[in-house]
Amino acid sequence: MPLSLIPESSQPSHVRNTQFAPAAPSAPGSIDTLRAQGPVSIASQINNRHPIESRILNWDATTTRLQMEIRRRLLGMADPIKREMELELVQQSEFRPQVLGGSARVHSDILRNKDWSVDWEDVYPASSDLLLHNTVSSALHTELETAFRV
Repeated sequence: MPLSLIPESSQPSHVRNTQFAPAAPSAPGSIDTLRAQGPVSIASQINNRHPIESRILNWDATTTRLQMEIRRRLLGMADPIKREMELELVQQSEFRPQVLGGSARVHSDILRNKDWSVDWEDVYPASSDLLLHNTVSSALHTELETAFRV
C-alpha cells in the first residue's frame, strides 16, 4: 500500500449516459425511463460537485489508513490489529443514555489520537441524537432496553 497523505479523487473524468440508470435492452445507449422510475437528470448527479469534495469526505479514512500502515511497517502486524480491536470494543461499550447527556466518546477519541481536537459533533450532538432525545425513547429504561437488546 502506498503511503498517500491526500485521498484519491473520485471525480469522474468522463461519464456515460447509462452510468446513473439502467440501459434499455432494445437500445443499449439510451436510458430506460420506465425501469428508472422516471427521467434521470445526469446534470444533477455531476454538476455542483467541487473536485475537492470527495477528497475532504475521505480525509479521515485516508489518514487512519496511513497511520495503520506506518504502524504495521514499524511495529509489525499485531499493533494495527490490536488497535482496531480496541477501538471496536470501546465503541461497543461506550453507552450513556441521552437522559444523562449521551456518550462523550472520550475513549474512542483517545484511541484515534483525536483527544486534542474539538469537532462539530463534540459541540452539537448529531441530528439523530436530537431526534431520539425529543421523542418517547428518551426515557432511561427504553434506551437501556434498546442498547442492550433486552
